[in-house]
Amino acid sequence: MRTAVWPASAIALARRTPSPTTLLMSVVLAISVALCSSAAETVKGEPGLAVEFESAGARDRCVVSLPALFVVAGASPTPFLAAGPFSSVWTGHINADLRSDFLFRVEVSGKFDLEINGTNVLSAKGTNFVSPFSKPVRLRKGLNPIKATFRSPAQGDALFRLQWAEKPFLPGPIPSGQLFHPPSEELAGSLDLRLARELVVE
Repeated sequence: MRTAVWPASAIALARRTPSPTTLLMSVVLAISVALCSSAAETVKGEPGLAVEFESAGARDRCVVSLPALFVVAGASPTPFLAAGPFSSVWTGHINADLRSDFLFRVEVSGKFDLEINGTNVLSAKGTNFVSPFSKPVRLRKGLNPIKATFRSPAQGDALFRLQWAEKPFLPGPIPSGQLFHPPSEELAGSLDLRLARELVVE
């Protein structure tokens, strides 16, 4: 019986060439990694910003689609709080399609502070006051934490309306489709309370 003798170059090529099983495992692993990365990028939370109001030691939470508020003098910001001076904290994320620089400004009656990615980028206070634009704020692609704090004035209507722009002459509201917040038990409880109230009123 003859024994086949393989050239050294053929043996080396065979050792370097992966088997079908190895190729299949590599493809499955690559697909799994891609799916996990895609899932991580799409986890944004719930639409809108979470808001916590506080007045006279009591608190109430809700979800809003835009960072804007108007409360008539002498009224309450929510049906679950007494009328009078109040504060509010608005939290969530801006989901940026691409990395870019943005300018922010606010129209305010009261006191307003804005943090993005943990850095204070805008502060303003006054009555019917429109702030200058902030310095350019770099938003990375994907989720950027946002926190806005508003305190009502001692007298008069309470108001703030946040705007952004890539160019100073094109300000507008942050699109609601780019605002998200993480869910929480406290927020879910407040939303259930609101739903129950609406059912009773109906």
